[in-house]
Amino acid sequence: MPVTVDSNKLRDFLPELVKEMEKDLDGYAFVSFEQVTGTMAAVDPLESIQVQSDTGLVLRIFRGGKNFEAATNNFDFSFLKECARRLRELARVNSSSEFPYRPEIQEPARADYYPPGHRLEEIAAAEWILSRARELSDQVRSAADEYAREHNLDRLYIRSSVQQRLTRHIFVDRYRNWQQVLPLSMAIIVSSTPTGQSRRVYCGGQCGLDGVSLKEGDLHELAVRPYELARAGRLKPGFYKILTGPDVTGVIAHEAFGHTQEADTCLAGRSIAPVYRERKERVGNEYATIVNDPALYRHGTESTGTNASYFFDHEGQPADPTLLIEKGFLQNPMTDLLSAVRLGLPRTANGKRESWRRPALSRQTNTYFAAGDLSFTELLQKVDYGFLARHSHGGMEDPKGARLTAGTEYLEEIENGQLTGRIFVGPQGGHVELSGFVPDLLASIAGASQAPQPGVAPLNLSGGCGKYHKEAVAAGCGGPFILWSSMNAG
Repeated sequence: MPVTVDSNKLRDFLPELVKEMEKDLDGYAFVSFEQVTGTMAAVDPLESIQVQSDTGLVLRIFRGGKNFEAATNNFDFSFLKECARRLRELARVNSSSEFPYRPEIQEPARADYYPPGHRLEEIAAAEWILSRARELSDQVRSAADEYAREHNLDRLYIRSSVQQRLTRHIFVDRYRNWQQVLPLSMAIIVSSTPTGQSRRVYCGGQCGLDGVSLKEGDLHELAVRPYELARAGRLKPGFYKILTGPDVTGVIAHEAFGHTQEADTCLAGRSIAPVYRERKERVGNEYATIVNDPALYRHGTESTGTNASYFFDHEGQPADPTLLIEKGFLQNPMTDLLSAVRLGLPRTANGKRESWRRPALSRQTNTYFAAGDLSFTELLQKVDYGFLARHSHGGMEDPKGARLTAGTEYLEEIENGQLTGRIFVGPQGGHVELSGFVPDLLASIAGASQAPQPGVAPLNLSGGCGKYHKEAVAAGCGGPFILWSSMNAG
């Protein structure tokens, strides 16, 4: 049964829990409440609807460089006060005054935050979400069937799913009582041939259902491209000039010095980044600038945020951009509260939880390469022979060894500065893996495209990330078109 709670009454009560936890204790306490409701509808062609509801509360005391936590979905006020008292005693007995911490006072004391232009207080009815999934499926089906008839081909399998979710997060400490309400409306459409060639398109973001629609080029990718992949060439593994689009560029940013620049990974001795920082050793050329920014409510030409955008993290840190690499030199890493204090680093808004049931870790939000000063055509003209990679297929990073792989669904051939129209899949007929030693890759950047709009972050795509025991969180990534002078592809 879904947990029912009056968030307004609870919000007024939570300061009492903070006072109880900090009573006669030289520690820092806060409470984090999260309520997630959502509905997902799928058409494949059978129709289904799934409903999500999850609500919980975390009580935290930070003292002596240690976290003491209690998590519950029991919202009886007397029960919560007893939890706060027991947690205070646990912290008193098992910690010291080492690593003293007092947060900077943040203004305003009480505030409510909504993404600009997208203030939603509840999700749409299930039938409306299912209707949108049907519309998208019918749109792709019509175009795919027309192409199949013209070329005497088998029908594509098409699955369309639309999800709408609303996350209400309340953070309370001795100074603040903040609430953020974050909507998410997204669609995933997959089309595949009977022999397994497939394409996947995502659309939507921090918006209402009206923001979920296919963009220019999406219909061709879903209705035609799977057939083309069935007769595509097989790539000969080797080193090539590769031009990556925002989707693949973002995965490389996420895997390059993304996980490596998560401070809890550095604290655990699992990252090579501290070595490079201590030596002040360059890890890329002047084009290598990577940013992490949770506050992307507008990017590229989009008027919506990504699924990883928020106003403050699960530990109450306000969202601001963090420069991870500047012109080839590593900067300070992304932190959660514990790693920031233990390592003596500035706090950033990267203390994220998979849910109220899981711990807060240093996690990425939106990680992207900064824009350059060239046009797409100018980058294309720099390629005598190589490939364009525009559609990502996952990625992985070795934070200790500074190596990465970034998948791309297929490659488009470039010859003498022009796209030839030929496409290539991997040597075994699947996706293509791009890989290498990260400092070598970042030293091979030969140029990057301009931002679509002055002063606006490059395009970022909504996505996800797993870490350690596979705690999964939302993670956007993106950037401009980037030309790599030499990249291993296979």
